[in-house]
Amino acid sequence: MDKMDDSDVLHNRRASVPSLDGFARVIVRPEVLFLFYIAAIGHAWILLSKMQVHWYDMDFSFYYTSALAMRKGLNPYTTNVMQLASRLGLHINGVPYGNDPPTFLLCFEPLTLLPPKLSYWVWIACDIVALFLSLFTLLTGRKILGRSKWAIIALIALYPPIAIHFSVASSKVFLLLCFALMMRCLEAENEIIAGFCLAMAGMLRGYPLLAAGYLICRRQWRVLFYLFVGLAIGGLITLFFCGFGVLFSFLTDAMSFLTGGEMIPFPSNLAIYAFISRQFWVFGNSPVFVFNGVRLVLVLTAQIAVLGASVMATVKNASRPDRNWRAFCLWLITAIVVSPIGYIQDMVLVIPLMIQLVIAARSGDVSRRAIWLAIASYLVPAVMGGVAVTLDHLGFLAHLTPIVGVGVSRRIWLLMREFAFFSLTLAYLSAYFFTIDEGHNLEQASEGENRKDYSHTHTQLEALPLG
Repeated sequence: MDKMDDSDVLHNRRASVPSLDGFARVIVRPEVLFLFYIAAIGHAWILLSKMQVHWYDMDFSFYYTSALAMRKGLNPYTTNVMQLASRLGLHINGVPYGNDPPTFLLCFEPLTLLPPKLSYWVWIACDIVALFLSLFTLLTGRKILGRSKWAIIALIALYPPIAIHFSVASSKVFLLLCFALMMRCLEAENEIIAGFCLAMAGMLRGYPLLAAGYLICRRQWRVLFYLFVGLAIGGLITLFFCGFGVLFSFLTDAMSFLTGGEMIPFPSNLAIYAFISRQFWVFGNSPVFVFNGVRLVLVLTAQIAVLGASVMATVKNASRPDRNWRAFCLWLITAIVVSPIGYIQDMVLVIPLMIQLVIAARSGDVSRRAIWLAIASYLVPAVMGGVAVTLDHLGFLAHLTPIVGVGVSRRIWLLMREFAFFSLTLAYLSAYFFTIDEGHNLEQASEGENRKDYSHTHTQLEALPLG
């Protein structure tokens, strides 16, 4: 364990206003950890109660019916899965045809051999195992102090994207597992498995392939080569079991739906394409937009700007090792931002960033702005969501409409529910500054003030008395 003298302790205590050191010391106190875990257990109990009641009305229903249709020899992208779901006692709302990648449905097919409810709980168990393996891979061997590790686990258990992921029985923790394994393989210079991990993530969900930008910027050509090998092998296996017709329907029918704007009006869609488009949406039952040309230009400009910023941040230090996986974490979040469609459960891919921020803080190689932006990203969904629900109960918009009009009040209502996009934006900025501030040891309070060293933020967790 690192040691520090009294002057270091006093310097850190004086230097931080508000103090990250104090915050770090508090959250690992035994009594605080106890409260965290009580909250996590209570949160899990409430979530489990809801899942027992509404298990048939989640993403699982869509996965199950689409995979079942494919196992029966039907094309899930042209078969009305809503009707199939109703016959099975499941419920799908508003999306009549499948749109999940065929490789994912092929992997899900064995669960369709079980009755729907039993299959649901097996699926939830698979999600839990995937999350456990992901955290084990991300935390093991990282030199994180004992109580700090327990604090991280508790905070992840309370992280809103994790709760929403399990409440809708999503599949995104498998992407987290693929990327956690990819990080380990890159560390061990196992380029073949690293490429295959990214290929698997891409074939399960598509948009993770954007993380290949990381490999290109850092000139990791062998990993990129094995990515394409993995895609070729996975594509041939999928083609063999699913047939050309199913693959073609996915590339035409399903992709047209995913990129066609049908899901844009929903604030739960956090992609930058959807957020900008919603600002031009004419309220109604279909995605009709004013100034459509301007909308498309702004969307394209924003996507190019995000990709350009990620490329420049990665290339800046491409000749050196990617310490603390800064650029890697940046590209995981970039993939979500520029994807045509995404939801808050996709933000489970922000977890590696949060863990790496803690690790970097132990050596003092992290900027204060990166940490505070990550904290804000973590808190925004709970805070904004709570405010929106409270204002709805108070009838705020009903009182506001006569004053500002229907159009403005609807815009305000929509903006209050954009917490997923705001949280993702803050996470992206945190990852961006984490990447470009590497080695700066930044703690700038005002012009002319010397940079302050917060390297003891996490070593103090164990070194200082906690009583």
